[in-house]
Amino acid sequence: MEPQPLIQVLRDAGVKRWVLMGLYGYVGYLAMPRATQDVDILIDENELELAVSAILVRWPALQVDRQEVVVRFRDPGEVSITGEVMQVIDLMLPSNECYQAVLDRYHRIDEETGNPIPIIEAACASKFAAIVFPHRSWEKKAYDAADLRSIFVPNYGTIDRDLLDHLGNLVYEGGGKELLEFLELAKQQKPFPV
Repeated sequence: MEPQPLIQVLRDAGVKRWVLMGLYGYVGYLAMPRATQDVDILIDENELELAVSAILVRWPALQVDRQEVVVRFRDPGEVSITGEVMQVIDLMLPSNECYQAVLDRYHRIDEETGNPIPIIEAACASKFAAIVFPHRSWEKKAYDAADLRSIFVPNYGTIDRDLLDHLGNLVYEGGGKELLEFLELAKQQKPFPV
């Protein structure tokens, strides 16, 4: 799945409050981009069902996997080596105050695509939120940590520390201090405590 066909489906359906997340949303900040199989969209809860319906009209073969904080669309034609049907779209709900803040305020319009994407500090806080989420697999946390490091290191001098602290505290109380520590660990080429 590529982002533009999905985004066009959302726009045509009248979905207005969304931000492109995941690697497609952060790619401009990464020192070394990597491949991804899916497109992640942070979406207003009030527009979720409109988006789900529009996606299923455009791609009726996709399987819908509804979870607490995400509606995942899987492509039965894409099966991993383990037999898992691969996810191709994630509609993410703002599951914490940080994600809500990204949806409400901490995003910008990408000049090249016209898509809303998180500002760099919000991208970092979002990756941090994934790393500290207790139910996320260790393997995915390792990818998240590598991505966060790949954002931090080349952008070390331009990241707004106060904003990073604020957004980290929206992930959980005290998260800002830990996120700032992650920034310094990345600069020092030391591992994150995950």
